Amino acid sequence: TARWLLEPDSFTNSGCITACARCDQWALALRLHRGFLEDGADLHLITFNSAIAACERGTKWLQALDVLSSARRLRLFADVVSFSSATSACGQGAWQAALFCMANMATCRVASNDYTRI
Repeated sequence: TARWLLEPDSFTNSGCITACARCDQWALALRLHRGFLEDGADLHLITFNSAIAACERGTKWLQALDVLSSARRLRLFADVVSFSSATSACGQGAWQAALFCMANMATCRVASNDYTRI
């Protein structure tokens, strides 16, 4: 019997988080993300972006901003995807947080796209 072993890395971890997000399981996605960090998994922005996108789908803006902040604390440089997802998670209910997020984007010298341009 052939056995396939898949070594976990930032891409497989991101895939797990994305799968949870697509099933509207944002809380599980965040638990997985935290678990990967606690286990010392390979840190890559793609995993953080997947977690932020999971928060976006669940409209959990505080959690999205927390994940974005944790990436920055770990010296991972957020990109336009990170900021776009976090801003979108803020939605219409947290417009001040969305503006703050967009201001941080400019401070970090991340180029805006059509979604984040004011």
